Amino acid sequence: MATTGIGNGWLRRLALGLLPLVGVLAAGTTSAASPPAVYIDQAGLSEAAQPSAFRLPEYHSADLHTLVNAAVSGVIWSSWGSASAKGSGQALVQWTDATTGLHAQAHATLPVIVTASGLQTCGGLSVYTSLVMAPAPGATMPPHFAQVEHDGNVQPCAVHAANYVAGQSERGDPNGCLFKGLREVIIRSPFSLFYCAMRWHGWGHSTTTGLGVARIGFSQYGLRVRLGRIRWCRKWTVSYTQETAEVWGNGEAITGQGNVSSSAAARLRGLVGRAGQPHKTVREAASGGAGCVS
Repeated sequence: MATTGIGNGWLRRLALGLLPLVGVLAAGTTSAASPPAVYIDQAGLSEAAQPSAFRLPEYHSADLHTLVNAAVSGVIWSSWGSASAKGSGQALVQWTDATTGLHAQAHATLPVIVTASGLQTCGGLSVYTSLVMAPAPGATMPPHFAQVEHDGNVQPCAVHAANYVAGQSERGDPNGCLFKGLREVIIRSPFSLFYCAMRWHGWGHSTTTGLGVARIGFSQYGLRVRLGRIRWCRKWTVSYTQETAEVWGNGEAITGQGNVSSSAAARLRGLVGRAGQPHKTVREAASGGAGCVS
């Protein structure tokens, strides 16, 4: 199957101007009260700050004889934005255990106090990194409540680029094609741009730059990626939402499958920024489905 090199007609068309491929960055909404820009570092929340409803991770015992889940709704917060914030709401706790049998479920509702704490700066944004609920004074604690009182989905700070966090996947696969970009970019049907063997400088700062290898079809090139504009996004929490990718060189044939070799990665990264080397620039923004706050 033939492939079109970056230095052919595609590059000549590029000389007439950049070809931006820009997605839509959906603006989230905040309440009319305009709360301080402090977020809970948990993916999937319907509200970026002061969430009125959330679910806690389901608990499974080792023998699967006890299953517990909890959902909190109607939360009203006070002191939001301080070192810790308190909220009052209603929890629905559901469980299956030895008393109910595996195919039956019991449930209870009770007023609860929720506490968001562990305030820290993450990529320039303020986030709470701990969320705990407790029965309100006078409320009866239902069975297994202790298993769901702590929200394990709230994690210490990690700045994302889509579902990717630099350094996590590379620990076991340093030259793999692990970063997919903010949104998969179609270069020329049926080919996509794959980002491989990335090495990042300044990840977690307001901007970061990575050098690596671009794979397009059956050819590979030098690659420089710049990420910026950190926002809180419903799908990934604290995230880079703007990307500029530059693909350098005339391309060389891909040999074999899987990872890029260390020598090839070093050689192709060496092309980036070199005078006289042709390159193409692609710009991207986080897609609307990410639910990012402007």
